[in-house]
Amino acid sequence: MEVRGSNYVTTICRTPDGSMWVGADGDGIYRISPDGKSSTHLSGVPHSPITLRYDGEGKLWVGSANDGLGYIDIFSGGYHGGAGPADSEGKTIGSVYDVAVDKHGTLWVATMGHGLWRKKKGESKWEECRYVNKNYTLWMDALLYDANADALYVGTYYETLKIDRLDKEPKAGVLNKEGIVHAMTIDPHGTLWTATSEGVFAIGPDGRKRHYSEAEGLGSHTAYSIECDGAGNIWVATNNGLCRISGNEVRRFGTAEGAGIFEYGKNASWADADGTLWFGGTEGITFFSPDSAGGERRACNAKIADILAGGRPLSRNWRKDRNFTVGHKDNNIVIMLVTDIFAEPADITFEYSLNGKEAIKLPRGANSLTLTNLSPRKYTLAVSTGNGAADVITFRVHAPWYASWWMITLYCMTALSLAVFIIWQYYQRLTARREMLRYMQALSVAEDGRRVIVANVNVDLPSDASDPDRALMARVNRYINDNISDSKLTIERLCADVGVSRSNLQRKLKAACNLSPRDYIRTTRLHKASEILASTPGIKVADVAGCVGFSNPDNFATAFKSVFGVSPSAYARKYEAGSSNC
Repeated sequence: MEVRGSNYVTTICRTPDGSMWVGADGDGIYRISPDGKSSTHLSGVPHSPITLRYDGEGKLWVGSANDGLGYIDIFSGGYHGGAGPADSEGKTIGSVYDVAVDKHGTLWVATMGHGLWRKKKGESKWEECRYVNKNYTLWMDALLYDANADALYVGTYYETLKIDRLDKEPKAGVLNKEGIVHAMTIDPHGTLWTATSEGVFAIGPDGRKRHYSEAEGLGSHTAYSIECDGAGNIWVATNNGLCRISGNEVRRFGTAEGAGIFEYGKNASWADADGTLWFGGTEGITFFSPDSAGGERRACNAKIADILAGGRPLSRNWRKDRNFTVGHKDNNIVIMLVTDIFAEPADITFEYSLNGKEAIKLPRGANSLTLTNLSPRKYTLAVSTGNGAADVITFRVHAPWYASWWMITLYCMTALSLAVFIIWQYYQRLTARREMLRYMQALSVAEDGRRVIVANVNVDLPSDASDPDRALMARVNRYINDNISDSKLTIERLCADVGVSRSNLQRKLKAACNLSPRDYIRTTRLHKASEILASTPGIKVADVAGCVGFSNPDNFATAFKSVFGVSPSAYARKYEAGSSNC
């Protein structure tokens, strides 16, 4: 690929004599000789031409944004302005964006704001295409004539139109309604390709569409010019480089391939009969033979330019040692990347791999890599462009102090000690409970001739008490002792299970110990608790309360003190002290 000139080239056209005509923004029109060795700067022409189109009859038509339509006599070089259509008030239309000539000799003009116009061969009057202008937008940007189908394609600010019946009243149909159409071309299969503000659209003869954008590999979704080469490949000039669409492959051509222009002009392209393609842009013209443009890219090696950790540059030692370390507070690493040859950032796609894993590509044009929240360990980082040698560096991320190996060891030892303590406490309580249960099981009901003794509760029966009364009280005491840990033991259940009415039981207990059944049960619980406290050193008060049927330890302590004058814990300490003195 070669680049010529430095002006912003807006339009290109070659005439049958071999001359190349070039329009430049703000610099008029140049005529380049067929051998390319000399050029002539024309005078009296529009300063900013937008389109150049040869009509086959010696006239090179010139369209511009402000000076309307004119033509250059290619034989004399003279320019004739004011040759375009006029509006309803007779004023010459100033904004002519494209011109086309069909096989009938009709001249078609696309204007910005005044729609489509035509002038038939041999006529001097311009005719407005009312059907098209009435039904579609008046803002037209590009024209393309297809001689095989005898159809005119019109690119507007809102749609792509196809116009048939060119020799009669034109009828139009909409092919696409996406993007501003800047340029168009047709491939050998009859597919229409449009370069738009939303990428490239391929519209087949059957109406099927395919869309190409940055996601498919275009340099930008803004496509300005488009041409088809002899092999059927489509070349697209964008505002961010030149691309080739070949089947399903989209390839961008940049500095490594010799394409020095990165922003191209709207509808500023030309395809020569020998296959050479020409594209104009902000820095002149890029021209090349498509057959020689598919070579391999020059090797482009990636280099690590600088490293930031925690927002601060690392010391320069990493350049020599090719390794570095960062603490957990600086676990936000930014790697700045460059290449060993000059290249436009948009031409480069860096990729990186950590510890030999599959490479990850960065967005096209990105020249920095950010690694954050990495796990504490050693890493090997390799960065490359995918077309050259990789730059490799190693680094280690330290863990925070609370996640270091010695802290983890301390955590394990603490957890183990706590587990041992909990198990020991559980064993102690289990042992005390077993001792208490053995005591309760060993506690028995004894009878002498006229007195029943149950847990230090003396029940004096009358001297004339009958044997059935004695047997009844024995059953009552046995039942209370068997169910003494049941906090839900009720008088109704006691009477039902023992086989005595509540009134009869109340009467006998009143006579024997002056207690109601409820007080009798409560007193029996408390005396049994005193036995347990006195005989089981170290037992917890809450455990004793549960064993004698008190669900609330505070209620148990209050009741115990009301009977024995001291709290359960003080009562237990008294017996513990007496036992130690012995």
